[in-house]
This record gives sequence, C-alpha cells and structure tokens, in this order.
Amino acid sequence: MRGFATAPGRPLAHIVSSLSHSLVMFVIIRLVSRIVLRFLVVLAFLVAAGASIASDTCTPVRPSGLSAEAVDQTVLRKIAEAVRVPAEQIDTRKTIKQLDPTDNVPVTYVLVIGGIGEALGIDAGAVLDKANKAIGQDPWERVTVATLQTLARKAYFAGTDTPPPPAPRGARFETRRFSVAVPSQPSDWSLILCNHDQFVFRSQDAMANDIYMAAAQDISLEPFKNEESFLTQVRTAVAALASTGQRVTSIDVRMVRQSGPPCASASADLTPASAQIFGRSRYTLYARFCYDSKYPYLGYSALFSHQGQAPANLVREMAASYIDGVRPAR
Repeated sequence: MRGFATAPGRPLAHIVSSLSHSLVMFVIIRLVSRIVLRFLVVLAFLVAAGASIASDTCTPVRPSGLSAEAVDQTVLRKIAEAVRVPAEQIDTRKTIKQLDPTDNVPVTYVLVIGGIGEALGIDAGAVLDKANKAIGQDPWERVTVATLQTLARKAYFAGTDTPPPPAPRGARFETRRFSVAVPSQPSDWSLILCNHDQFVFRSQDAMANDIYMAAAQDISLEPFKNEESFLTQVRTAVAALASTGQRVTSIDVRMVRQSGPPCASASADLTPASAQIFGRSRYTLYARFCYDSKYPYLGYSALFSHQGQAPANLVREMAASYIDGVRPAR
C-alpha cells in the first residue's frame, strides 16, 4: 500500500477534466494522425464524462514556498506515476516517448502535464502550449524531462505565495472512488490541496494552539487476501505517516464491520522528538482505508489528525464525524 500517495491506476477522466480546453484539443488533434478512431471515441467519452465527476469544483491550490529543487522533484514524481518507473531511475535527458515507448504515449503526456499542473497549481495548458511552440510538433517525442522541469519552474515562480483559500463550508467533492465533505468541526477550514484524487483541509486555533488536518485520497492496495494481511497493510501505511521528528508510540488497527467492500480503521498516537518545539502537545490521528467495489487493487483512505491540547474525546468525535462522511462514490 502507498498510504496517502497517489494511486498509479487513477482514472484518466479525472486528469483530463482538470486540464484546459486548449490542452485537450491539442492532444485530440495530434492523436488524429497517430491513433485509431476507436481510441479517439474512448478519449472523447472520457473528456465528456469528466465534466460531471465532482459534486463541487475547486481550483488546484498553488503550494507556497517551494524551492526550484522541490518543483523539479514534483515534475519527476508526476512523470514516475504516469510511466510507473521509480523517480530516482528517471533520466532527465529522456523524452516521455523514451520513457513510455507505447502507442499510448500521447495519453501519458496528458497525464504528466495534468499532474504537474495540479500539483503546482499552474495552468497545465499554458505549459503544454509553451512546450509545443518550443518544439514544433509531437512534444512527447521531443520534450525532455529537463525541459518540462524548466517550464514548470518558470510557471510556478511566475505566481505569488498566498494563504490557502478557505474551504467552502458544506461543500462536497467527489472522485471515482469516494466523496468527501469539508469538515464541520472545528470551524474555519482552509483548502490545502484540491486534486483529482486527493483533498486536504487544515484548521488552526491560534489562541489554543490546536492544529487539525483532514484528508481523503484515492489509493492503491494489494488485492484483498484476508483480514490479517489487510490490517498489516494499514498498520504499515499509518506508521509511514509519521513525519520527520515524530515517532509512533501506539497504533490500533481493526476491521470495520459493515456491508460492502472491506474497510479498516486505525488510530495512532505520535510523540514529537523535541518537547521544546511542541511543548506538551499531543499528536493523534485517525484513519480509515477501504477497497473499491470494482477494482481489487484500488480504494480510498480518509485521515483526521490533531496536534494540541483539545480534549481527546472531543477530537475523537470530530474525527469520527469527518471520516464517517467520506463515502464510496455513487
């Protein structure tokens, strides 16, 4: 399991729907001379279907304060997800065609550009247009990874760092795997991340120094064998969520007894490495991992975490309310 990492088998329609009209039209025009008509019909269907995926819509959020190296790593990560090759093995001198020497390379190129646009909060269509003008034709055959990194850096640093936007109260977002509502408690949530397969919210009580995070995302899973192996996957994923400077002091995982695909819940307590930084703040998180009803290797996860001094029973109630509201997609 990859925890909250992006699932490699994510739906094409979600990526396509997040791209600009110019990007989609460009790819369709290029595909006419390269791909059979049947594939074009499928692609057109996915483009049309993508428009109705989300109950509410949101614009990808530009992450603040990224370094040039962080932008480059983001580009590598998105390419790695699309071509299913570890990021550290990608040669930046290569083109997307060289990394994916199949007839589906134009679609892979769309996934890469769309993923970069989402992750960096930039106009994916504009990045592709610049690549097309620089190369002339079929950029997946001539644009190198290094060139995409350069274009992404220019687009990212052309923007400005701003506070994350407020999360619209009562809004509900949906992917092909799940739907999630903006948390109701506490109030004043910000939208930290809004992608085709992942949503992250944050709320902070400055007076009490309490910080809350809530997230939901499509995930990849090993096919279900039995409860024991599934719970082991969940335990490993939760342990991996501990950031640098934290250690997991306890994890409890158990099956969720309900109808439908298997689900497991988890709760964990984490201890900061330095009491000087966090004082006596507790760090707790709650999570749920569920299989998709159609695909044995896909699913979704929901996470609610808290750092601060709020009463444990109150945090537990908030977490349960949010996680119970993350439901399988219709």
